[in-house]
Amino acid sequence: MKKFVVTFLATLILSQGVFANTDILFEASELIEDYQLHKVKYGDDLATFISKTFNTHTNQ
Repeated sequence: MKKFVVTFLATLILSQGVFANTDILFEASELIEDYQLHKVKYGDDLATFISKTFNTHTNQ
């Protein structure tokens, strides 16, 4: 019974890590889509897009 509990808890912890990584992939794909939209619509390069997205404007 002790082995079952240990195996169950280990599997539970591992599965949480796997699901967290898939969430990151979905967020990354949304960020890439948003970048492509900015590139087409506004002509932004990657640095400008990152600056606008993460609000890191410099004094220009």
